[in-house]
Amino acid sequence: MKNKWMYLLIISLMIMAGCSVKVSNLMSKKGSENLTLTGDIQNNIISATSTVSGKITEMNKEQGEPVKKGDIIAVIDPTNQKYVVDQLQAVVHMKKAKLEELQAGSRPQQIEQAQAHVRAIEAKLEELQAGTRPQQIEQAQANVRAAKAQLDLVTSGNKEEQIEQAKNNVSIAQEALNSQQITYNFENTQYNKALTLYNEGIIPKNELDQVELKLDTAAKQLSSLEYQLENAKQQQALLQKGSTSQEISVAKANYDAANAQLKLLQSGATKQAISAARAELDQANAQLKLLRSGATDQTISAAQAELDQAVAQLKQGENTLNNYTIVALEDGIIISKNFELGDVVNIGSVIADVAVVNEVYVVCYIPTEYLDKIYYNQEVSVKTSLGIQTGKLNFIALKNEYTPKDKQSTSDSKRIATKIKVAIDDQKGKLKSGMTADVEIPLN
Repeated sequence: MKNKWMYLLIISLMIMAGCSVKVSNLMSKKGSENLTLTGDIQNNIISATSTVSGKITEMNKEQGEPVKKGDIIAVIDPTNQKYVVDQLQAVVHMKKAKLEELQAGSRPQQIEQAQAHVRAIEAKLEELQAGTRPQQIEQAQANVRAAKAQLDLVTSGNKEEQIEQAKNNVSIAQEALNSQQITYNFENTQYNKALTLYNEGIIPKNELDQVELKLDTAAKQLSSLEYQLENAKQQQALLQKGSTSQEISVAKANYDAANAQLKLLQSGATKQAISAARAELDQANAQLKLLRSGATDQTISAAQAELDQAVAQLKQGENTLNNYTIVALEDGIIISKNFELGDVVNIGSVIADVAVVNEVYVVCYIPTEYLDKIYYNQEVSVKTSLGIQTGKLNFIALKNEYTPKDKQSTSDSKRIATKIKVAIDDQKGKLKSGMTADVEIPLN
């Protein structure tokens, strides 16, 4: 009798509350209790999201189209990232070659090149210590003579023979300049070729220095001949129109400057130039000594660390490059496509949504007073229009909420509930999103 009254009391409370939740078999022979909840069928949705930004250059799938895991849904323009990867690959190759070279030791050719470099600097130092080269002094003396002739010209009267000679001097200077221009162009071409070979590691620095010295010499000679031609033209012009006091002053200043340059060259190299050459020789000898002794363990370890870092950066770059291809993560069906070919997307943009095949679950809400009677992976009974089958409780929300309006009766509006999901094995793919299902949960 006591049990009967308890049963009637519970039923009365349920009716008064207007609860949409059904409690059946409250007191069976075994004391079992079942809770029936009404929910909706939903598919497991996996979004194909972009982790990079750019313009869509390929769009391979349409809404409603089935996809397999790994199928390409879209491609975002990877041009810039491909360039980055190419550069990183070049760095890795360079670092690897450097490490292998250190591990193998110095090649005889490298030592020979270093020795040649030392000899070249020694010769340069000896030349500085010995004084200015005779050719430089001869050129300076020629400049002095030319300046003196100019000064004499502007201070003397105009003569027909002088004017004719001045014209001849202009012609001779022009021919010499044209010839030297050809020589300079040739040496400049040779230097550019040598510079390319040096940058590619084909020739040593001392060979490049020798070619550069020839170019510098040709440039100085070209500059000197340009000066001589201009001087000859000025002489001719002065003879033809006569000299002013200002022109005489300029000629006097040029003559004084040429004399000063000659004296400077005759006095020899400065102490600073000799000290710089000695420092350069010390550095070259140190490099030669390093090549002869071979790389140290620390040097090899540092090279290995540089290679490891370059490889890691390359791997990261390749991973980023892969992100420009958007693929399906599971077998399923495209249920939404949010962008078209040519659209620009940002990081985090959802390109498409894929409903995973055979992964179906029921979403429903359980009153909080029943939470302590359910558990994860609990087997429950699911009833749909297609029949009854077994499901598993695989999700229980961490936060409680009010029962959704479409899942509550009139008196449920203030009732606290918890969202749960029940997974169903739908191998035949007959269950569709939006279908209604009743979930019967054993509570004991």
